[in-house]
Amino acid sequence: MLANLPLRYKEYLRQEYSIPTELISVVEKGGSLYLYGKVGSGKTYTAVKLSEYIKPKHKYSHQTGKAKGIFINADEMFHQLSIPENKPVIFGKLQNYDYIILDDLSLGNWTPAKQESLFVIINKVYVLKQQIIITSNYSPKGIENLDNRITSRLSEIGKFFEFKTERRKKWQ
Repeated sequence: MLANLPLRYKEYLRQEYSIPTELISVVEKGGSLYLYGKVGSGKTYTAVKLSEYIKPKHKYSHQTGKAKGIFINADEMFHQLSIPENKPVIFGKLQNYDYIILDDLSLGNWTPAKQESLFVIINKVYVLKQQIIITSNYSPKGIENLDNRITSRLSEIGKFFEFKTERRKKWQ
């Protein structure tokens, strides 16, 4: 079960798609992923499809037999977190999920507040033994240049995977 998944992406769950076995292995073992590469290379598609392989961890999830996750657009989340009274609500809500898909992490307009919010989320994932799949057009080196705590935590809980393929999306 993946909350907040946009309608367009719900279609991904019904489509056949070949996912690299190394990525499936990481999420089945409880690991997290940072998927990066060019625009349109299939990062979001892969992240959504990988949600089918994540095992439940919370009591609620065990009752349903499916992991409970949430899909979040990074820019929208940072916008909501820029409103001080939203922070405790959002951070509190995120701990109710087995996994988080944080889509389209951008380093444009990067501020210390965004940096700290991202670290808090990744640290909560680390402490609570949740999983996170982050998609981005930026390599981990780009984030490390801003805050090496983020890439350090990510490397402890998962793997980095670069999409080197041609654009998957084609204009019809």
